[in-house]
Amino acid sequence: MTSQTTRGHKRKLADNNSGPSPSREPSSSVVEAEVKSLIQTVRDLSSRPVEKIDRAALRKAAHALADYCKTDELVELIVQNGAVDAVVPLLTIADKAEPTVHQSFTEVRKEACFILGLLAVKPEYQHQIATAQALPGLVKLLQAHNISSPPARTASFGGASGGGNERSGSGGVARRAADAITNLAHENLEIKNMVRQDGGIAPLVRLLSSWDLKVQRAGAGALRTLAFKNDDNKRQIVDCGALPLLIQMLRSEDPGVHYEAVGVIGNLVHSSQDIKQRVLEEGALQPVINLLGSSCSESQREAALLLGQFATQTPNDDGPDYKSRIVQRGAVPPLIRMLSAPDTALKEMAAFALGRLAQNSHNQAGIVQGGGLPLLLELLESKHINLQHNAAFALYGISDNEDNIPCIIQVGGLQRLHDCGERLTVQASKDCVNKTIARIKQKLERDDKRVLNHVIYTMRSSDRSVQQAVAVSLAQLAPTGELKNIFVDKAGLDVLLELLTDRGATAKTLQDGAAALLELAKKVNATSPVEAQPQQPTKSVYLGEEYVNSKALGLLPHQIEFSKHDFIVIGMLPQGEEYVNSKTLADICFLVEGRPFYAHRIALLASSEAFRAMFNQGFRESEASSIDIPNISYETFTAMMRYIYVGSVEVEQELALPLLQASDQYLLEGLKRLCEAALAQSLSVENLVDVWQASEAYSAPQLAKRCVLFALEHCTEIIALDSAAAGGGAVAGSGSVCGSTPTGSSLVSQASASMQIGGAAAFAELMIRMVPALRLLPLKLWQSTKQPPQKALTIFTTLTKDRLDMLDAQCTSWPGPLAAVVYVPVLEKAQSVERPGKFTEDQLEEVRAARAAVQAVFNSVVYVPVLEKAASVERPGEFTEEQLEEVRAAQAAVQAVFDRAEAVNSSCVLTLLLSYEYVQPDMVKQLPVNSMRNHALLLAQTPLVSLLDVDLMASNTMAQALTDPQQVKELQDIIKGQQRFVVLPAFEPMPIKERFVENMSGAAMSVVLRQQQKVAAFAAANGKATLQGLMNAGLLQPFDKGASPFGHKETDFNRWLTCKEQRCPSYEIKPESERFEPWGVLDRHQALRNAPYDEVYRGYGKNKISNIWWLREQGFKLFVHGTAFIVHRAHATSNAKFAWRKERRERMPINTQKFDRAMEAMKEKRYAPKLHASTAACIQQELLRISRREQ
Repeated sequence: MTSQTTRGHKRKLADNNSGPSPSREPSSSVVEAEVKSLIQTVRDLSSRPVEKIDRAALRKAAHALADYCKTDELVELIVQNGAVDAVVPLLTIADKAEPTVHQSFTEVRKEACFILGLLAVKPEYQHQIATAQALPGLVKLLQAHNISSPPARTASFGGASGGGNERSGSGGVARRAADAITNLAHENLEIKNMVRQDGGIAPLVRLLSSWDLKVQRAGAGALRTLAFKNDDNKRQIVDCGALPLLIQMLRSEDPGVHYEAVGVIGNLVHSSQDIKQRVLEEGALQPVINLLGSSCSESQREAALLLGQFATQTPNDDGPDYKSRIVQRGAVPPLIRMLSAPDTALKEMAAFALGRLAQNSHNQAGIVQGGGLPLLLELLESKHINLQHNAAFALYGISDNEDNIPCIIQVGGLQRLHDCGERLTVQASKDCVNKTIARIKQKLERDDKRVLNHVIYTMRSSDRSVQQAVAVSLAQLAPTGELKNIFVDKAGLDVLLELLTDRGATAKTLQDGAAALLELAKKVNATSPVEAQPQQPTKSVYLGEEYVNSKALGLLPHQIEFSKHDFIVIGMLPQGEEYVNSKTLADICFLVEGRPFYAHRIALLASSEAFRAMFNQGFRESEASSIDIPNISYETFTAMMRYIYVGSVEVEQELALPLLQASDQYLLEGLKRLCEAALAQSLSVENLVDVWQASEAYSAPQLAKRCVLFALEHCTEIIALDSAAAGGGAVAGSGSVCGSTPTGSSLVSQASASMQIGGAAAFAELMIRMVPALRLLPLKLWQSTKQPPQKALTIFTTLTKDRLDMLDAQCTSWPGPLAAVVYVPVLEKAQSVERPGKFTEDQLEEVRAARAAVQAVFNSVVYVPVLEKAASVERPGEFTEEQLEEVRAAQAAVQAVFDRAEAVNSSCVLTLLLSYEYVQPDMVKQLPVNSMRNHALLLAQTPLVSLLDVDLMASNTMAQALTDPQQVKELQDIIKGQQRFVVLPAFEPMPIKERFVENMSGAAMSVVLRQQQKVAAFAAANGKATLQGLMNAGLLQPFDKGASPFGHKETDFNRWLTCKEQRCPSYEIKPESERFEPWGVLDRHQALRNAPYDEVYRGYGKNKISNIWWLREQGFKLFVHGTAFIVHRAHATSNAKFAWRKERRERMPINTQKFDRAMEAMKEKRYAPKLHASTAACIQQELLRISRREQ
């Protein structure tokens, strides 16, 4: 598939404009009058006898009219006022005059050509110009061009003769005439034929021999247009001897010349096999190949397209194979380089050419070895339809070579083909991809196994990505009879399992691995319980040979018959619904949850080995009249007994798990199969872990197998949840509570299933492990005992240990409640608490108890001293020595800050939570900032809250406004019951330019920072007047004015500063910038209900702005507080920001990508903040508590 948009080349002549276009309004009556006047002047002057024509005036009028023609909006006006009829006669003016007189009108004729060319840009006027007999005049001017002598040495080489001294037949006139024909014939078949019929092709071909390069280009441009989709014109161009001249032009050093020449040849050979053959015989092949290295990308593009057409030329019986010749002459390397060019059209034509060349078996390996394969796979994922198709066609050709199959598989080509095949929109491209996959599969299934063995051998590569790509591909396409050889004997299964346990694997890699294992499982017929229901147990009761003529059961008189052999025979056992929990004939009573349940020993003994052992192997239960059942609910026990007596039971979903446990405890295999089937039918991403854990705990292998298959089938959903969890988002697994490590995971933590491969009794374990979700865990809580001067608003903030000095400053500036979460990343070198093998049983019991206490605290969001004890860092086994040292240091530092706050009555009333998280080294700088904000928001207990970054200080006016009861009430009236966010204007000390910072020593930087911090503290301690003075002195400015002016600009600082009163009114703003990210005050209930922070964000960038936009999407109005403000406290750039800047230099930051997706989701009304399950549970519980309190 190729684009034909460049074949009909249309010149707008803008590059040849001799002066600027008029800058007047097109609709102006003055302009209309001037246009009419100019046309009339041209008409009047040209109608006079030649000797009486004022040539200068005529040229001036024509030139002015040409200037107006350059404005598209005026073209209609110019044509409607008769310009065509007035200008066409100028083409032949003074034709019968003396040579010297005729030559004096050269400039007039040139202007006439220029005007007609500009008017012909509009297709609707092409026919009018042609019927006005413009073509004969233009052809005559072409014929008059003198090509016999080179330009004078004083003239610039290739330039047209200029000025008013141009001779008749000069390059300037011929070039203008050719350009006019180009525009007239553009996409107009009738005019193309008229040019040929009026004899215009031959003189255009003559122009190709001109010494003037501009004339050559103009002639070639016209021929290019005339040849496009017009076979008669093609033949005449060739018959006029254009081919040798065009091929010479291909070698020109001038990019414009060889671009036009290759374009003409391309249009000539398109759909014309005979002309293509003549072009090749004339020697065009090598010059075209040479153009692949041109500095002109347009020439490269046309050359690649032309080579693709040459490659389709069918050779004669004894003629050359041009596909091979093109490759032999060095075309492949530049074509492959072009695949990575930034120009999409250039990549499209290169892929087109390579696709045609790849239809030759000898070329296919060369394209792959030259590095074309990965580039073509990338292009297959392009958004451009033509580019996709050309890449797909090239890959189809490459896959025909058996030596290329291992290469395709090694680079993950098969997976990419599968993925792209599903996304492609054009059916022809989809078909091409599917044929490529089918071709690869066919070659792997060949009887000689040559290709298959080669691919299997590549699994020995030391590169793990190659091993994994090969194993995944073979799972999809390998013949069934070879599975044992590949995945057991050659350890292919180990490769797949390593892939799924690789903590560094990408989501896409995990998806591919899961899909491969699922396909493998299907091939070996691993049947799930859902697909084949378990065999129902028989309803008959059979005791066994040992009970024949036995008195061991304590016989029931009316059930005994004496035979003639004096044997004791069991007649009828208690069976049926009427005997369930019936006292009739009952000889045993079970106490379940304190309630009696009556049963019959003989029925129980016959049902399972567990009861048989209980009643007949000397246990105390054998003599007891009642037995206590401590670990099964009454409802579950009833269902189990119903199965024993009736032989079947309907397993309800809520009872399936406890009933599975009971069936395993009492060895009721039939009931277990029923439970397995019920649980398999109810599997979901959310309950997968719980069900799998039950299958492992209660020996339910069929259910475990189904869990594995379910995980593989739903891998995309599972990994999506894992990815969200890694950023703090919701994860699967019930039972997670606030602050706890999730008991489940988004993927099966450890599962196994047996697979019978190829009919042989070979089995392999499928071990699938989760990629652990990062999770913020509470470590210790500090709560102030001071009474705040107001209980209306809490500032909540987040920080790391290295910013505790800023928390000190923030606490000093704010006398009210302040809730802060301090984050400590703990490098994950040891297993987490829940991982087996880490603790002794005693330790594990202690740790679990401590964690449970923490969970209970978070569940109620009532922080009590028990949390400190439960989460003590001295708890054995929780951390390694190195981790413990880090955590102790953090705890000591936080304790010091808290002690200082408690010692000063005027400082904040502080609630501090120290939290930690197990992370990999590369995640240390990626703080779970929005998870921390949600935790801090939950710590707050006042009606109003204000998120402030820890490097911000509340102003004295803010403290006064929020301790004055009347002002607090006014603020609450603005916010309460309405969707309002009150913006706090933010200021900062004048920052140092970054180029100075880079050259500044550490000591000097410290001095500067101290000075800036003094300015910030002084500003915060005073009011607007001081603020204005500091700004006038160049010491203070609106926050981030230089680095990110749109972040706070729409606060409207000028309006805010205008009010000089002690109490200024708030005012509404309607920001339009996507980058507006203010700090402000919000109703806490609304914050929890409407806008918790999206926990998918980690690290620096976009984490707060997404919350502001979500508020605005929900209809929140933004008001700026008229008096209160905040001030930024200067500090060194954080590690997180450094990491973000580095990432931004290399690629679009991850948070920016997440924000863009969130914005798109908001516009489509499908956005909701992603929360960890425990965070969501905490928020729901707190909203319920608030609701109850308000009632």
